Amino acid sequence: MVEEIGCYNIDNNNKVWDNDTLYDMVTFIKFNENEKAIEKKTVYFLIKDNFTCPKFKSESEIKNFLKGVKNFQKFKGYETIKTKIQN
Repeated sequence: MVEEIGCYNIDNNNKVWDNDTLYDMVTFIKFNENEKAIEKKTVYFLIKDNFTCPKFKSESEIKNFLKGVKNFQKFKGYETIKTKIQN
């Protein structure tokens, strides 16, 4: 499913295995005013105890989350995510 929030598309339709660990693979694509993709980051969220990619409500939440996030970074818990979104 691709979700549009502001200038971002969030594609969280993929699951990937890392050895015996299942992750949601989520790609964030930022578009400019001409609808050209100008930035793309893929991150992984551990699928465990109903933990998955958070629901973003605004473009600013996405920007705050992506600040300092490395491409292909793996997240394994809620506290890490909550801190990144709120900063």
